[in-house]
Amino acid sequence: MTSQNAASPSTRSGPGLPRRAIFGAVLVAAALGAAAALGIAGAALKPASEDYVFSRGTGFATGEELRLKAQLSQLAADDRIVIRITGHSGTQGDEAANLKLSEDRAETARQVALDAGFPLRRIDWAGGVGGGDPLPREDGMGDRAYQSSLARVTLSWQVRP
Repeated sequence: MTSQNAASPSTRSGPGLPRRAIFGAVLVAAALGAAAALGIAGAALKPASEDYVFSRGTGFATGEELRLKAQLSQLAADDRIVIRITGHSGTQGDEAANLKLSEDRAETARQVALDAGFPLRRIDWAGGVGGGDPLPREDGMGDRAYQSSLARVTLSWQVRP
């Protein structure tokens, strides 16, 4: 004989939760966790970059080499990260000379990376583009200031897919 007062597992009251509610909560948590993990992984796969300014020739502006070393130190901690080093120059003057100068700047930054202990196998590319990838000119910026802003190396990094 069955009792009319017995509650089913999904409707009983008291301190315990119904099994369906627990199972549903676990599924929702798993789905949210997976979505968050995919978002983090997707963001990590997107390249990031930072520019480091040169004063003249192949010499870093004050503090820029230390800033580059600090960034490389952080990136070296994750063995999945690869970097690209792109040297730049101004847009005026001889194109061949500007290309050589940008390549020399990239080589200077590459050597800083190696000296800082960044593994060569994780340097995807290091080279120059001359004045072929200029920054946008800010309103009211004089020509001399603009050309100085182009003397840089761009360090780009990405988690190896």
